[in-house]
Amino acid sequence: MNGTKIIIIMILVTLALAMPVASAAEWQQFQRNEHIGWTTDVGPVIKPQLAWSHSIGGDGHAGIEGTPIVGDCTTFVLNHTGWLHAFYAKTGEPVWDPVFCNLNPGSFELSTPAYNDGIVYVATSKGNQSIDHGRVTAVHAINGTIREQVDLGQGLEGFQLNTPVTYSGGRIYVGNWKGGVASTDDNGTYYCLDASNVSNVIWNVTASYCTGYYWAGAAIVGEYVIFGDDRANVTCLYKANGTLVDYINASTTYGISAKEIRSSIVWNDEYDRVYFSSKGGYAFAVGFDQESGQFNTSNDWNTPYSIGYSTSTPVVYDNRVYVGYGGFGATGMVYCLNESDGSNIWNTSNLGGVQSSPAVSVWNDSVYIYFTVNNDNGSAYCLEDMGSTYTTRWIWNPPAPDDQYILQGMAISDGMVYFGTDEGYIYALQEETPYDIDIDTSVALNGDVYISWSGNASRKYDIYIADTYPNFAKTPAETGITVNHWTDADASERPNQRYYKVAYSGSVPGIVSDTVGYYNATAECGPDPAYTVLSVPHVINVTDINDVLKYNHAPGQRLDGSGMPWERDYVRVQNPTTGTWETSRLSAAGTWSDSFDLPSDTGFRVYIKSGHTVPTNVVYRMLMRDTLGYLME
Repeated sequence: MNGTKIIIIMILVTLALAMPVASAAEWQQFQRNEHIGWTTDVGPVIKPQLAWSHSIGGDGHAGIEGTPIVGDCTTFVLNHTGWLHAFYAKTGEPVWDPVFCNLNPGSFELSTPAYNDGIVYVATSKGNQSIDHGRVTAVHAINGTIREQVDLGQGLEGFQLNTPVTYSGGRIYVGNWKGGVASTDDNGTYYCLDASNVSNVIWNVTASYCTGYYWAGAAIVGEYVIFGDDRANVTCLYKANGTLVDYINASTTYGISAKEIRSSIVWNDEYDRVYFSSKGGYAFAVGFDQESGQFNTSNDWNTPYSIGYSTSTPVVYDNRVYVGYGGFGATGMVYCLNESDGSNIWNTSNLGGVQSSPAVSVWNDSVYIYFTVNNDNGSAYCLEDMGSTYTTRWIWNPPAPDDQYILQGMAISDGMVYFGTDEGYIYALQEETPYDIDIDTSVALNGDVYISWSGNASRKYDIYIADTYPNFAKTPAETGITVNHWTDADASERPNQRYYKVAYSGSVPGIVSDTVGYYNATAECGPDPAYTVLSVPHVINVTDINDVLKYNHAPGQRLDGSGMPWERDYVRVQNPTTGTWETSRLSAAGTWSDSFDLPSDTGFRVYIKSGHTVPTNVVYRMLMRDTLGYLME
């Protein structure tokens, strides 16, 4: 050969490539909206990194007990004493000084605020048995000033507003709980307030058959509001005036000891059911007629599924129900149940008490489940539903000294997730920012071609082909390399071109690069004299990490220029460090088969069988598509 030729490809992947464009799917209240719990937005799915964090006050016992919310590009979070904080969602910079929403500093605040149209609605109660009322505060999101406040439950010692604030249609809904450590000693009252002026109480309902409402947030379904209570009742009221429509008792209906319902209610109109869990250890699906407001127990699971102690609010998507179980410092896991009958599809191993409600992201044909664990040194998790099982995408632990419990779950918005801990820290996680990757493709003295780059040698990559440029129809499997051969069907628009692609298997989007370089084929021989090496003539620069080989050829011709179908073993790949020949090959017409790992730090060699040369002008081009990942340490 005529000397060694080297090609160096500089790949710059920015966060803009790694994350989706904002979908406006902000997380404006508990479980995102008044009844759903999932979003088409996405958080980090490959490797999370800390975007920002703040300490807003906590003692390891109580700090942040509700889920952060996101509205108008701002993250709002309530701490245990009743201070509302606001941070720019992307940067974490404070938007305004904290706003005190309590009458006096408390010690435990369980309600999650709600945001709508520039206003944050906050329910507080001082979090102990000495206070004799709760307070709802409307705060201007832009500057933190209080618009108005209203006190509820005056004279009721131990009164606590412990449910999430639910916003819907110009109204907010919140329930109270009154009791001690081990018992509930009041019927409880559910309130409907005018969102334009929270001091206007539209209605309040105290039912003799009910007890208090603890984490038992409401679902709004058409003309109705539905919520559970500490006596295992599920109640439906007219949202207009609070008139009772129907209720069921889970214990008597199903002949079990359901105990307290301390999850919110979830509604799914595809299945005409409401879903909830209970401390007695069950997950429920109950039929509900959204026209009449009546519960329909003939459209429920025949037997509530026994999952163990649960305060987790289920999430329902695509015939599946995701729910956690476990208490403070206890064992626990996440279940994926069949929506049709409540049977178990999969469950995790013991992770610790999952009191949090899963936050589900439905993105790029994948389902990701985010949740936290309420144990000492609690963790945040991301799982991916793989059908009959799951895979753990990542586990993230707050850094020292925050080795505390994480009661509530996460909010998902614009590529990030947010959660708080008992130590009083709020965390924002994003996908790890990729770094510049140098890829060296060179021809060695013996005629071997190899490609190497810095990175994680354990990662796997895919080679595959487009059927229509630049829309790639084949989704790569995360099991190594699969290569397909293809002839461009649209020759009139892109004559004499074939497009190939190499990419890390993942699920983050990218863009198409306009940078193009060229490969030329030579007749140099590698270690196996039956094979010819592909040489690389010069340096090109590209801005993405996904490799596309575009071969110029006469219409209808194959890579060897013959116009005949592919035969076996036209292409072979060798590890230059070990000398091992990988198994991937051209095995039949139009197909490269089998799988192998590309060693990221030792490279690989590509050989073309003698007598089957490629055209002299082979174009190297970088492209991305919307289901691909990226490389990073």
